[in-house]
Amino acid sequence: MKQKLVSVLLAVAMTASSLSVASAASLETTAETYAEETIQTETAETETETSETQATETETETEETQAPETETQTETSPETPKPETEPESVQETEAQTETEAAQKQVILKTEKADIFFASDLKKLKDGTLEDPDLKKDPVPQTEADTQEKQEKRAAAIKEAAKVLPDEYVPLLTDDAYKLLMKQEHKFDISTPVDFYVVPEEGYQVDSVKVDSTLYGELQVTDFENGAYEVTIPSDDVTLNVLTKEVQDETETETEKPKETETEAAKEEHFLEKADGVDALDASQFTSQRLVVLASDSSTVVDTEHLIGQYDNIYLLQYSSVEQTMNAYVYYLDKAEAVEPDTVITAASDETESEAVLESETETQPETETDTSAKEETEAQTETEVQTVVPSDVTATEIDNPITTLAGEQDSAVVQAESKVVALLDTGAEGPNIIDQVSMIDGGLVGTSNHASDMVDAITEQNPNAKILSVRVLGDDNLGTISSIVAGMEYAIAQDVDFINLSLYARKSLSNSVLASEIQKAKDAGIEVVGAAGNDGADVINYMPGSVESAWIIGACGEEGNRIESSNYGATVDYNVVGDSTSVSTARFTGYISKNGAENISSDIIFTANGESTDKEEVSDKEEMFEGAEYTGTALNWGSSSIDYNTSATSFSSYNCSSIEITGNSKPVKKSSDGSDMYYGTNMDLKLYNAGYTVDSSGNRIPMNVRIHGESSKGFVFNTSGGYASIRGAAAYTGKTPSKGYNVIELYFYFYDARNNNSLSVNGVMQMVDIDTNEGYVLRNGATNVYLTSGSNIFLGTLGTTTKYWLAKTNDDTNGIDRNHAMQITYSSTPSSPLHIGYYCEKKNSTRGMSFTQEGISVNYHAQSGKDWPSGANIPASIALASGANTAQGINSIKNNYNNVPGYTFSGWHLADGSVYNGSSCQTWNTDLYGYYVKQAGTVCVWKGIDGCTMDFLNSIPVANKTFKVRLYGTSTNGEWYDKTLDLAMSSTNYVEFTDVPMGTYTVEEVGYDSRYWTFTTGAQTVNLAGSRADVEIRNTVATGNLTVKKKLVNIEEGAISNAEDKKFKFTLYGTSGFNTTVNTTKELTGSGSVTFSGIPAGTYTLKESYYDGELWTPSAITQSVTIEKDVTKEVTVTNTFIPERTPQPAPTKSFDGKKGIEYKRIQRRSALVTFSIFQQIKASDHEAVAPVKLAVNDALNQAFDYKGYKAYVSTNAGTSWTDDTASFTETTNGRNVSLYKEKNSFSSAEWYRFDITVKVNDDIHLEDYIQNIDGTNFYVIPNTASTTFTYKSGTPNEVTQNTNTVTVRMPLDELNISVKKINEVTSENIASAEFTLYEWDGASYSINNGKLEYNSRIEKYVKDHIRKNDTNQGKFKIVETVTPWGHVGSWSKEIVVGTEAELEFEATNPMGMGTITILKKGKHNEVLSGAVYSIKAKENIVSPQGKVLVNAGTEVDKVKTGKDGKAVSKELYPGKYTVTETNAPLGYALNTTPQDVEVKYQDKDTKVTNSNVTFVNDRLYSVITVTKEIDTADIVWEHGNPTFTFKVDGTDVLGNAHTYYETVEFTTANVGNGAKAALSAKFTVLAGTYTVSEEKTARYTFGSIHDVVNGTVSGQTAVLNVSGKKDGTETAGPSGAATFYNVKATDEDLTHTAFVKNTIA
Repeated sequence: MKQKLVSVLLAVAMTASSLSVASAASLETTAETYAEETIQTETAETETETSETQATETETETEETQAPETETQTETSPETPKPETEPESVQETEAQTETEAAQKQVILKTEKADIFFASDLKKLKDGTLEDPDLKKDPVPQTEADTQEKQEKRAAAIKEAAKVLPDEYVPLLTDDAYKLLMKQEHKFDISTPVDFYVVPEEGYQVDSVKVDSTLYGELQVTDFENGAYEVTIPSDDVTLNVLTKEVQDETETETEKPKETETEAAKEEHFLEKADGVDALDASQFTSQRLVVLASDSSTVVDTEHLIGQYDNIYLLQYSSVEQTMNAYVYYLDKAEAVEPDTVITAASDETESEAVLESETETQPETETDTSAKEETEAQTETEVQTVVPSDVTATEIDNPITTLAGEQDSAVVQAESKVVALLDTGAEGPNIIDQVSMIDGGLVGTSNHASDMVDAITEQNPNAKILSVRVLGDDNLGTISSIVAGMEYAIAQDVDFINLSLYARKSLSNSVLASEIQKAKDAGIEVVGAAGNDGADVINYMPGSVESAWIIGACGEEGNRIESSNYGATVDYNVVGDSTSVSTARFTGYISKNGAENISSDIIFTANGESTDKEEVSDKEEMFEGAEYTGTALNWGSSSIDYNTSATSFSSYNCSSIEITGNSKPVKKSSDGSDMYYGTNMDLKLYNAGYTVDSSGNRIPMNVRIHGESSKGFVFNTSGGYASIRGAAAYTGKTPSKGYNVIELYFYFYDARNNNSLSVNGVMQMVDIDTNEGYVLRNGATNVYLTSGSNIFLGTLGTTTKYWLAKTNDDTNGIDRNHAMQITYSSTPSSPLHIGYYCEKKNSTRGMSFTQEGISVNYHAQSGKDWPSGANIPASIALASGANTAQGINSIKNNYNNVPGYTFSGWHLADGSVYNGSSCQTWNTDLYGYYVKQAGTVCVWKGIDGCTMDFLNSIPVANKTFKVRLYGTSTNGEWYDKTLDLAMSSTNYVEFTDVPMGTYTVEEVGYDSRYWTFTTGAQTVNLAGSRADVEIRNTVATGNLTVKKKLVNIEEGAISNAEDKKFKFTLYGTSGFNTTVNTTKELTGSGSVTFSGIPAGTYTLKESYYDGELWTPSAITQSVTIEKDVTKEVTVTNTFIPERTPQPAPTKSFDGKKGIEYKRIQRRSALVTFSIFQQIKASDHEAVAPVKLAVNDALNQAFDYKGYKAYVSTNAGTSWTDDTASFTETTNGRNVSLYKEKNSFSSAEWYRFDITVKVNDDIHLEDYIQNIDGTNFYVIPNTASTTFTYKSGTPNEVTQNTNTVTVRMPLDELNISVKKINEVTSENIASAEFTLYEWDGASYSINNGKLEYNSRIEKYVKDHIRKNDTNQGKFKIVETVTPWGHVGSWSKEIVVGTEAELEFEATNPMGMGTITILKKGKHNEVLSGAVYSIKAKENIVSPQGKVLVNAGTEVDKVKTGKDGKAVSKELYPGKYTVTETNAPLGYALNTTPQDVEVKYQDKDTKVTNSNVTFVNDRLYSVITVTKEIDTADIVWEHGNPTFTFKVDGTDVLGNAHTYYETVEFTTANVGNGAKAALSAKFTVLAGTYTVSEEKTARYTFGSIHDVVNGTVSGQTAVLNVSGKKDGTETAGPSGAATFYNVKATDEDLTHTAFVKNTIA
């Protein structure tokens, strides 16, 4: 990672110069090509230029022959000295670093679309695509798969198959898709990146944009087929794809922009104002950014605002402050943590951003030792500071640290070291810096010296400190929350040991993200050291100062006194000598990085209270309390009189109804006893129903008490149930003050518990269990102090002014020990509350306090043996301070009872009955007693009777006129009263209830002979308020009614026309219960009822006194009837009609009415069918019971059409018939044939016949009626009719009977056909064919009957209901009119209608095929025979319907070229194939380059197509190397350079002759210092057999031949066989070699410089 920014700049520079580099490479390649073409003989050793001296000596001799060669050699192969290079490992490291820096990330932002990168698809095809999760440590857990996810992926794969190239579609399985979607994308700078965009189903691409922070929007090439390309710049880019719904084609152009705008609106989040935004401070959102912590990526819903992400950290950028605030409200509830990306500054007093942090109003900060916490709080409020982004900083100018963090790599340098300090600052360099990284723009080191100063402070304490410089602050010493979070995350990832944060900021709304990062570091074992800040204020309002899990460091002078500018508070762990908390923090980091944090001992490190940590320093400071002198006086507790109202006003923290605590700044902890501890520096303790006070009238008022506490060192409210106490901070933090006391300022406010109104009170309060090093200062409101004699409590002083009440020894007693307690009286108002300073901690001691009500009490009791009503309350005891002036409050004590209605209270007195008058100084408990006396009177109830005379009343026996009366209700005193008395109507008509308690009651008559009486007045209310009250109730004589109902059976009343035949009479007679005679008669006609009204209660006789005995039979003549009060009695008398009706026989379908028929047969639909229905009528015994209506109904089957009817009647049992159609009424509706005839009665014997004519419907399809009868299929249509007789009377009113069923049989005239089209090879179903049905016209199939429809459910082509008629004679023909793609030929079938209901056929066509013709040629276009080729499937060969016929890679044929140079394959299925040459022709090199060829389908009429491919081969060449060897001693340079010529002569494998020559020349440059010198010549020859010989050379003679390869020596020649294999499998022939050794001789025939130069044919 060293100098990463420099590496990036170098990579950019290299990219910019890529054109010139490419040009140089092209020139060099050209030169090499030219050299290969002009010099065809290579030497084994590279020749170099002759030295200047040698050139001078031989210049004249060699000028003509060597100059051209030297020129060529200089141009083509100069030997250049290689520069010294760095070690290989260094080169690799730098190359790797440069590559990493050059690679840039592509961040995807898309909805409703997938993006596939071409590089990923290629890796998928090659099998090299890796799972990025497997490289992570630990490997992330895979989320559970669901059916919904699987279906979504399947839909995505289906859409991808429409866009991606065909070669990738078969590879796109479910697993492959998931792997592709996981990929991370980084590419080299200037690399063209190809990708495909695949929208979801129903969507299309709206826009594809690629944006860069440095370069803005980049150019994207759209290939208009879903493929795109962009070139990667030297910056990370964001690929943003927008989609839109596919619009209806009929949509107008004006509608489309509206929908696009709507869709765009859906993409944008948080535009509407959220609830809770008004409570936010807009100044904290000016950066328009949020930092969000979310483990679940789905939490971040507005990915359009995402500008940076690393792991679970998200940086979001918004377009306005309002939108940012709306998003903040959302994520506050959804994410683990969220905060505005506000400014943070270096904790230096020389920062350039002081103007940002300064308060508008300057105030002198106050020290924590001489100012109360309350005053500090007020000072803070007045001078509150806001750390915000400066107004001139815009969102676009702020860095993107999260994206920078995502691009950083692990530092092997840091991870290899131990005790590394990560310095998050302005960037530093120097010998102690082991690595550098920057989370912001502007380089690794800024212009500010702040980080350099921090390095000095760290190394001052630890000269060997190893520091990782992490730049998070700019040149102005300002950073953002996101830059700090990024720096923290990087440091944690590098596993450092310490993190130094010499920076600070005012708390924003929620610094939860930064606090979470500090806790994360702490959990990882990293010590985080943070600055308290330089505002001279409570650190609780600052970050990181308020974070308990970090070491928080303030600044102090050399004596340990905190400097004024240093922040202070409960979380400050130490003050370190320094002029700012920034330097102090760095010094502390340096100290613990060297010495550890367990036992701190340093002369520059002091506790927050100013006590030195130096163990060698011995404190001789005077203890504050032990040396204080006792001054002042106290009143005697229990002997001094206390005002009554004051003594009666007290509270306790032991038995409250409930307790509430607010203002705690840290989570609640459990203490060792299980109680809850609330910690803070400014909290409220609210005690509900904690005590009582009295008002001006002496009435007791329940009180709530609020105790407001403040302490700069922090303190604890301890609660358990209804108990509360106050303790020092050490109970929670474990840290006690190193010197001095921890003082808690306590303010007391009192409230009426009934309505929570504020109270001004004078009261008494007791503090108990006062121990050594624990005390109180009474600051405001205390009036007197009360101590017991021999008290351990005394009054000491601190300095010369403040007086403290404290203890000499510890309290080791159980319960309340007054020797370790004090009582005070006080006066407290809402504006001037009681104020006590509680000193609870000193050095290693920590104390706690609570409040009690210890004293005397006045207790109340109900006097035994006396009345005490349930509504009366026994007052609660009155708690008073010992010494209370009870005589002063005697009226309040005596009047403490409640009035109970209906009772008189006796008053309170002592147990012996004497009067209690109180005491001026009472020190004992008092018991008082009392009782209540009840009040009562008489209620008189009078009786009145209505509805009879006095004589009638007097005639009733007394027993029948005695009534029970009830008096009941709740008395005034709350008691229940309930009593019942008898009121007998004899000599008096009333009754009296005596000794009734006062109150309002209900009078009700509950007992009387209800048979004779009605209670008319109902319940009455009476109010007894004095000695007597009167009320009247009344009764009425009771009567009832009798209703007699007449019921007639076995006849309808309307069937009898004579009224006299249905007249009836009833008589009611007898004696009532009051001895009165009743005899009355009622008459009625027919069915109905009569009523006897107003009959006195009693039992009577009811008699049916008249009826016609010839027609009726009564159910009863007489019966007993009882009449009851207010009841209408009902009696039913039934009379039965005597004559009965005769049943009629069922109707019959037949020819003559005597025998039913089964079926009728017709030949065609046009034939008419008549059904004859016969109905007999039997004579009735009585006209009244004969039928009056005959109806016929025939619900025709839907296959019939109704054509008409005729009706006939016969009076001679069917011998002759008379047309009776006119007598019938027809009500036919469609196929429901209905007709009827009515007359007075069908009483005589008659026959009726009904002829109904029908025809088979021409339009109906009759396949549902087909039955096989004796082996032949018929349409069988049933018919059943019915007749209905209707009667005047009797049950049932109608009788319906069905006829027998008759069927109509007709031969089949329709046919359903289906054709199943399949692939004859694969049996696959084919849905793309077309079949047409043609109808016979009497001469040919010329009538087009339409196409067969394809039914995808049954996978068949169908046509139903082909109708036979006289013209077509049932003859049809099916013709395949469209042959499916990929198939050839056509199919047809003739059919005949009449015997089958359905016919199914199977149609097949052969698939179209193709051949591959291979043409084999030589380099000079000569055709070649004997070449062998393998043909394999390049990809899966599939049928037209998609089934794999041949798997990819399968060899389908092997062919060999003939004399015409051609080879033709067998017939192949259409698809892509690869043709590979396996054997070349003799004498030719194998062509190893496969060629792809596609066999294509042409049309249905072309059975076989052909595709051509041509292979061109070069001749097979071999290389022969001939080496000349001579003795160095034989060379005489004055004779010239020794020169030798070789001849290679022979025939190739095809029998062609060839001769080659080459010459070698020895020079001073190529002859070494050895005993022998050697030069080689290479011959490239056509494969064959050759003889190598040497031309005669002057001064040398033949010596020997050795080192022969692929040959033999023959005299002075070498015969070499370089023919190679003759099976055509070689690309080059074998090599041959021979070495010729010569010795010195003399021969003048030739000069030794002569040589022959040849060109190989």
